[in-house]
Amino acid sequence: MAEVAFFCYLVALAAAPLLAGAEGLWRFGLLETAFAAASGLLLVAGLRRPASWYRVPGLLPLALFLGWHLLQLLPLPGALVGFLSPATRQLHLQLAGFLGPDPWLPLTVNRQATAAAFLRLFAGAL
Repeated sequence: MAEVAFFCYLVALAAAPLLAGAEGLWRFGLLETAFAAASGLLLVAGLRRPASWYRVPGLLPLALFLGWHLLQLLPLPGALVGFLSPATRQLHLQLAGFLGPDPWLPLTVNRQATAAAFLRLFAGAL
């Protein structure tokens, strides 16, 4: 299984310069998916055989940073969004009109850019 993961990494690394001139976000998604799949295969291969796991320095701040990106994508109660970011709540309410007594809103204004940033950081973290 580790050989398949290594092959996925090689294909993604070979395709990266070729996709540099492509238009759109699909190129990032394709590369990030390939790197995530290869990392997942390596994780499964590592769990199957006993090996020593190393403590990675800086893993906690990186995990907190990735968690913050995910938190921005999750819909939260309007009161909590108003407490964390009053300007975001006001902007959502102005753009969408009155959504009800307590709408669930994300912290981010641009979900696509936040999701793309999360995937890029997650792929880099792997």
